[in-house]
Amino acid sequence: MYASATPPAYAGTNGDGERTTFSLAVKLVHGFCLDGDTALSILTAHYNPRCHPQWSDKELLHKVSDAIKSPSPQQRGWLLKSDEHDQIKPVRLPIRTVEPPKVDVLANVNKFLDGFRCKESDLAAYSTLRHDFGEAPLHYQAATLIMQLFEPTDWVNIVSQSKQNGQGKWHPVGYGKTLPRNEWLRQLLEPFPARPGGAWIRMNPLNGMGVADSDVTAFRYALLEFDDIPLELQLSLFAKVTLPIAAITYSGGRSYHAWVKVDASSLDDYKNYVAKLYRLAKPLGVDQANKNPSRMSRLPGVYRGDQQQRLVYLNPECSAKEML
Repeated sequence: MYASATPPAYAGTNGDGERTTFSLAVKLVHGFCLDGDTALSILTAHYNPRCHPQWSDKELLHKVSDAIKSPSPQQRGWLLKSDEHDQIKPVRLPIRTVEPPKVDVLANVNKFLDGFRCKESDLAAYSTLRHDFGEAPLHYQAATLIMQLFEPTDWVNIVSQSKQNGQGKWHPVGYGKTLPRNEWLRQLLEPFPARPGGAWIRMNPLNGMGVADSDVTAFRYALLEFDDIPLELQLSLFAKVTLPIAAITYSGGRSYHAWVKVDASSLDDYKNYVAKLYRLAKPLGVDQANKNPSRMSRLPGVYRGDQQQRLVYLNPECSAKEML
């Protein structure tokens, strides 16, 4: 089969794997005149198992959808011709969505945990600093996080402006403020102003000139967040997974945020590590939108409406593991 003979995609090849996968999708839908469902099933069964790491169902779906929308590089059906004089009538392919297989996230989580449960007090007791976060004033938590997880020369970005969408969810607005770490420590000696939408902090230091991935100066942390499972199960997951988690904060809403230590040497290394981490965590319902290094997490030590965004666990001494 043509797909079985196509070289698989490998992480760390500077985009060659992605181009190969898309090129194969184009050949299936245009070169062999296959519909989207058939092309996706061939990629899933005969190509993806050989890739390292494997593409997610959603990523393969995007490849097929993009291939259908793209113009045919040659006369449609060129790979079906018995000789160069054969002619195949062009057919316009319908653009349709192929639903990925349903995943029972809650069942997967319960199977993984196998009855194990963990509470905030359990995590606080195992925090490296051995600190009861509930005893000190709430606003000290922001300064504690910044002091422990950022270097004195780092520039740190915090966003406190937000707006509410039609579903009632608050989203950050604007670029916030990027200040030297020690300046933030000085300002956070006073309580952070309460906001209905709370506040956010970018997990990785910036150059002070912008807030894009290209402005990140050190690729230290990645964000794990689970929105669609109960809070107790989220904490239990973080406690049981064998990952170097430097901090866990409560968002003041439906989730806890875990800062996973990465310490990647470059943006490409960071992206490759996080892509594999998210594929492994996908069956457990990880939020797939948090992969980029300039991603924001909830800032502990502030109020999100009447709810506290608070620090639950802190382990600045954890060591990043080898690439997954």
